[in-house]
Amino acid sequence: MYRHPHRIMPTCVRRYRITDAAGKLLAQSDDNHQTRITVRFPQQVVTDRLHLTLDHPSDNVPAAIFEVRCYST
Repeated sequence: MYRHPHRIMPTCVRRYRITDAAGKLLAQSDDNHQTRITVRFPQQVVTDRLHLTLDHPSDNVPAAIFEVRCYST
């Protein structure tokens, strides 16, 4: 396991929100520490878009998303 001097990864987005096209909050986290996140909605979501709002991890690091996958079950 790679070790680093920080208790929390300085490049990991800790706060995020996911809303639908109408602005309804679908998911959020205020204490994320994962670099890969799986979000399962408690009920079916019907929308034509999802909005992801991310807080910058730190003053010198921009928030970034590398990939989003959406599946229907």
